[in-house]
Amino acid sequence: MFGLLKNIRILTKISIPAVVIAAVATGIVAYSTHSLGMLAQTTDSVVTREARRVELALDAEALFNSAAVSEKNVILFQEEEPKRQNIANYDKISAAVLQTLDQLGGITAAADQRALIETFRTAVGDRRKASASVFELALQHKDAEAFAVSVGEGAKFRKTAMDAVSKLIALNRSSLEKAQLADRVLRERLDRLGLSFERILSEFVGANATHGHLAGDQSNAPEVQLRFGVRGSDRAAVERFTREIAPLVLNGPPSVTGFAGGRPKVEEIVAYWPALIDKSVVRTKVDLIQ
Repeated sequence: MFGLLKNIRILTKISIPAVVIAAVATGIVAYSTHSLGMLAQTTDSVVTREARRVELALDAEALFNSAAVSEKNVILFQEEEPKRQNIANYDKISAAVLQTLDQLGGITAAADQRALIETFRTAVGDRRKASASVFELALQHKDAEAFAVSVGEGAKFRKTAMDAVSKLIALNRSSLEKAQLADRVLRERLDRLGLSFERILSEFVGANATHGHLAGDQSNAPEVQLRFGVRGSDRAAVERFTREIAPLVLNGPPSVTGFAGGRPKVEEIVAYWPALIDKSVVRTKVDLIQ
């Protein structure tokens, strides 16, 4: 009887730590699964917004081309009524283009993309002014002159708009664009986690890490490495940041490669700070030792 009780006590001592270890392991797995799921959601939300951006850009392009067809119809028709119907269609479609660009601007935060949207918008306005001249000439049955304005001044503004929209609908991203997408995903992830740092640094090695904007257009760079770092006084927050790198590789944008070395270590920063001071505050002393 006493031997049985002794065995029960031994089994209890063994089983309790085993249960604790199992519970901790289960918690780690659950936490890892949750982290991966959250990162996948972040990536999906970014990709979804990008897809919507491309969809709206395509809509704007299609509407803009439809307006151009209406403009040509004004020249081709000889009767006044169909001419005026196509003018009305042109105005309606042009307004729809601007409304689509407003929607596109509402979901676009990147400065370079917003600049392209404004370029497109300006080109639409300039094209409408050129089209007004086309319509005036066409209503006077000066078809040759109207056509010359359409394929001359009007075509110039159309090219500007098409150049802008072609960049906006670049769905197949280059290496640099994929790296920039990974950067946005990671930053949004850190924001969701409530992690704040004194500085967050992103460098795109192979594109502009050394020369910055002086490197020029590097959108076709064949290989780009994203180098990401943070600086802060809260060691725990920096440590938490290091656990977001591997999930980014696993659930971030496709075509990620070259990841090795495991989780980066948190290290103290020793900075070199060169400075100039007035020589009057420096006392010169020379010791001659023989």
